[in-house]
Amino acid sequence: MLRRQFCQDALKGQTGRPAKAVTLFYRLGKAGWEEARTGSTGVCKMDTATMEEYCKKNAGEKVCLPTCPANYVCPAGSKGNKDLTTKCKGKVCGPSDCCSKNPPCKAATVLANAADAGSCGKDKGALAAAASCTQKAKPGFTCSASTCPKDGTKLAPGNCTANPVCNAAALVEGADAHGTCKKTLAAATNCLQKAKDGFVCQESKCPAEGTKIQPGACDNAETARKVRHLRSDQR
Repeated sequence: MLRRQFCQDALKGQTGRPAKAVTLFYRLGKAGWEEARTGSTGVCKMDTATMEEYCKKNAGEKVCLPTCPANYVCPAGSKGNKDLTTKCKGKVCGPSDCCSKNPPCKAATVLANAADAGSCGKDKGALAAAASCTQKAKPGFTCSASTCPKDGTKLAPGNCTANPVCNAAALVEGADAHGTCKKTLAAATNCLQKAKDGFVCQESKCPAEGTKIQPGACDNAETARKVRHLRSDQR
């Protein structure tokens, strides 16, 4: 009677007494599953699709599944376990036990032009299958994500490439030569133009993100001296 009621409840999708049904189904074990699945004793027939649907409707409940449904889809980064008779011996298993995580990738090796492993250094560098991480770039560089594929093991490493250069060739007022400032100034670097007589130039800077130069001013030497003296008095 209990077996018949469980099968009928599951087939109809009724979930009014899921705890009792789950307990009963676990107690029946593999023989009970085969009986329900095949209808061998005439109690009922529950195919794998019906069992999967029952599990979905009873999220949070665990059901003994000696054989995983053939059409059960595992999350990205894991693979299916077809037979649970060994894994679930002596305990209650559920649909999530039909999958096991694929091996992680080693992602902690610092890339060229990276300052450190960044998020790739978490969990001792073990990056889960189907996951991504990004290393911390050196100033003037940007790192793309490193990815562990769905089947795990072999990392697809990211790259740390230089940010766009700045054009530092334009002479600022008070300078009479480019000095160390060239047309292409690497991101996160500085240069200094040569001042005219009676002037003092400050460094021009290409920021870490690159592209737009921050030109240094070339001031009258006397004015520059007074500014330095004023700053010194304010300290």
